[in-house]
Amino acid sequence: MKRTLLLAALLAAALALPLSACGAAPTGPSATGAPTATPAAAAGYAFVVKGTTIAMHAEAAPILAKLGDPKEYFEAPSCAFQGTEKSYVYSGFKVTTYELDGKDHIASVLVLDDSIATPEGVFLGATLDDVTKAYGTAYAQNLGLYTYTSGKMTLAFLLENGKVTSIEYAASAS
Repeated sequence: MKRTLLLAALLAAALALPLSACGAAPTGPSATGAPTATPAAAAGYAFVVKGTTIAMHAEAAPILAKLGDPKEYFEAPSCAFQGTEKSYVYSGFKVTTYELDGKDHIASVLVLDDSIATPEGVFLGATLDDVTKAYGTAYAQNLGLYTYTSGKMTLAFLLENGKVTSIEYAASAS
């Protein structure tokens, strides 16, 4: 478990590093339900949980209201975006937001355990074959990190010993 959390933290750091403005983020899927509209969302992959679509750059308030009270909450100055970054931990996933023009927007979603899957059915413990069947082979790969880019976001899968150990959706600043 500690190793998985460490890998998740490394993945978040790897995805946040290129965005950073601070020179010197059971054994199967259970995320189901009909997506809800997210009109402000940039093009790209979206995470769906409990019938709520969480798209990168979408306004956070309506999404967070649908998700209900988080198990944990944390905030700090953002290194990737202007303003304050806020983290909301729910059962099986974490949502991070950034501030823009006085409103919070979705910066990332990190899958925390294998009780949650992507809408395409990939979950922690899945194989690279599962990932490529769901998302294709148009990925960038570096040291076991498989990254798909679409619009102003990335979807990244970290694999260790042939198994997905981390899944993160991340907004890109450019």
